[in-house]
Amino acid sequence: MPLPYDKEKKLWKVTGWYLESLEETGEVMQSKQIAFEGYTNAENFANRQRVSVFKSFYESGNLKSIYHYNAQNKRDGKAETYFDEKDKIAETLTFKDGQPEGEYIVYHENGAVESKRYFAQGKIKDGECPHFYDNGVLKQKHSYLNQKLEGPAFEYFPDGKIKGKYSYSKGTIVGTSTEYYSTGKIRGVYHRNNQGENDGTFEQYSEEGKLLSKATYKNGKQLSAQSWYENGHPKEESSFDSEGRKHGAVKEWFSNGKPASSKMYKHDVLDGDFEKWYENGHRESVYPYKNGMLNGDAKHWNEQGKLTYTTEYKDDKKQGADRRWSERTGKLVEEVMFANDERNGLKREFNDRTGKVLSALPYVDGDKEGTEEAYDEDGIKYIRCYHNDEELSELYAPTDVTNKAKQGDSTAQYHLGKYEFECTNYDAAMKWLTQSAEQNHPGALLFLAYAYNDGDGVAQDSKKYLSYLFKAAELGESDAQLEVGYLNLIGEGMPKNLPEAYKWIKKSADQGNAQAHYNLGLMYRNGDGVEKDLNKAKLHLTAAVKGGVKPALAALKELTPQTK
Repeated sequence: MPLPYDKEKKLWKVTGWYLESLEETGEVMQSKQIAFEGYTNAENFANRQRVSVFKSFYESGNLKSIYHYNAQNKRDGKAETYFDEKDKIAETLTFKDGQPEGEYIVYHENGAVESKRYFAQGKIKDGECPHFYDNGVLKQKHSYLNQKLEGPAFEYFPDGKIKGKYSYSKGTIVGTSTEYYSTGKIRGVYHRNNQGENDGTFEQYSEEGKLLSKATYKNGKQLSAQSWYENGHPKEESSFDSEGRKHGAVKEWFSNGKPASSKMYKHDVLDGDFEKWYENGHRESVYPYKNGMLNGDAKHWNEQGKLTYTTEYKDDKKQGADRRWSERTGKLVEEVMFANDERNGLKREFNDRTGKVLSALPYVDGDKEGTEEAYDEDGIKYIRCYHNDEELSELYAPTDVTNKAKQGDSTAQYHLGKYEFECTNYDAAMKWLTQSAEQNHPGALLFLAYAYNDGDGVAQDSKKYLSYLFKAAELGESDAQLEVGYLNLIGEGMPKNLPEAYKWIKKSADQGNAQAHYNLGLMYRNGDGVEKDLNKAKLHLTAAVKGGVKPALAALKELTPQTK
């Protein structure tokens, strides 16, 4: 859309607005508040060419800045910036053909002058440049030469007392610098060479005059570092090589004088034991480093001095055993094997009193893979199988179940077969499920029916599917009865037979099968195989809702107005 044209100025007016987001939809829209306004010599502002006066605004609506531009898009004339408070000026400066010219004034929010600087042809003029607090008291004093800070510089506290003394050369701090507390006591003394590099000592003091830290440098490279607590005890100590890299011991202490940590470096690289201690003097941890990487056994203790865990490392990665000990009994409670920083092998958990194994879970490349052996709170063993970190199945008392299955117990054969099937051990699964089904176990019959229907673990076989399914239904398996009823209802694998469908679905519902209640509800609602009866439909749909069948609720809501 073209910009509005100002015939008097022979320029186009350009205006920008702040954006706002609607809380309800998150949609971003133009707000009512102007962000900027001004003029341009291009009809669509595509070249961002500013000409004449240009203003910007805070979101509050207060004026933020005013700049004037010449025809070449260069600032030209007086420039002003404002605080976010009506007509409260922050800075003033004049530009000439894009360069600052003349007096540049910075203000405090109370209107007091913070500083004044002077420019000529875009360059700051030589001379002193003081800065002031908002009450008029001198805050800083320094001078410029050839556009860079040069000579002595001073900082002051609000009460006028000296805060810092510095010396500049071509914009860089050189020589001795001194900083002070408000009491007049020295806070720090620092030495630099003529290039501005740290050279000599850097010392810091407490308000009582006690030395708190001292570092030495040579041409910008650190040679040593020490620090102390106010009670005089050492706090930190480091040593360096000739290139300013940490080399040798780096130590820390607690304020009571006891060691807190110790590291060994070789030319800025950790090499040796990294040790830590508790404030009571007991060791907290040891981490062995070689060429900057963890290599060896890392150990950790509690504050009472008991070992709590160890980890084996190789080239900064966990490699080997990660072990945990009980803080209560001191006995091993967990052991995990790692390879290349991932769990690989067994994760074992132990009873912290007896030492007995509570669980053994295998991992491959960080994922649970294989069979876990574990014990519940009553000491009963159970097993779980995993694949790609996903639990597939669980079997309680596997030894007892296996022994009973071998002795011909159909229920044990079913549970063992089901576990093997879900763990994808199909040959063993079919052996036990078939033996159980031959003894007319309803669960085994239905499980085999589903397996042959889906072709999961065995070749798909519709005849065996129907044979096992009907046998399970006849033996009273409610899900099998529901399935047989549904097949009769839709005529799949057999001729459509609504009375037969009703018979089997009702048998399933009579055993409390919620899905069967849902199907019966629909049959009574629609009059499929039974006389239409909305009250009976409502009864069965209500039972289905209570049983957790989600579609039943919608069907019941549709039905309710018709039954009132």
